[in-house]
Amino acid sequence: AAPRKALPQLRESTSRVFRGQMKQLEATLASCAQPAHYVRCVRPNAAKRADRFDAALVLRQLRASGIMDLVKIRALGFPERVSAKAFAEEFAPRADAAEARALDA
Repeated sequence: AAPRKALPQLRESTSRVFRGQMKQLEATLASCAQPAHYVRCVRPNAAKRADRFDAALVLRQLRASGIMDLVKIRALGFPERVSAKAFAEEFAPRADAAEARALDA
């Protein structure tokens, strides 16, 4: 029998690469100590090339998305999210004391 011709090596499809990258991202997010509420994508360069980083482009994207403002707020010590229970535990006693003072006046 004649030897079989080898089929040309096909490149992996874009959708398959994307699915693989999404699975990796999901696994990374699942392994985080705190759950992610959302993910913001930032392009590292306009050329869409690996190992290139355009700091000015990234900074513009972070400013436009409000991330830089969030970083400033967090640096001042304000939390991003507070549960209703934590808020009530913190401020309910103060509200009760203020109400008592108002009733005494």
